[in-house]
Amino acid sequence: MGGGPAGMQAAITASQRGHNVFLCERKNELGGKMNDRKLADATAWFIDEMKRNQVDVHLGLPITAEHIAAHKPDIVIMTSNGELKAMIPALRKKGIQVIEIDENGCSVGRAIKSGFQVAIGL
Repeated sequence: MGGGPAGMQAAITASQRGHNVFLCERKNELGGKMNDRKLADATAWFIDEMKRNQVDVHLGLPITAEHIAAHKPDIVIMTSNGELKAMIPALRKKGIQVIEIDENGCSVGRAIKSGFQVAIGL
């Protein structure tokens, strides 16, 4: 969910820009579709970059609004597919800004400021 190439790159970029980032992945491994395509070297590169950029990775956890809110993120980045889209109102009720990404682009909402805690759930 969050540990595919897009989620890992978003986490790396957000961390490089000064954000405290945690990435949630419901499976017990990172890589997403790269694993299906046997791209172990690419997956290893992303993992090394996340370590180097101090991305806090959470594997094998259920992805729920309550779990995400427990980390007290200021911003959550997620795709707006069916299962995740249902969480958006609950996160917003808790005062958490959600950036939705879909095939048409991204709705950023208010500006992202340095120092925010960012949760990645793509």
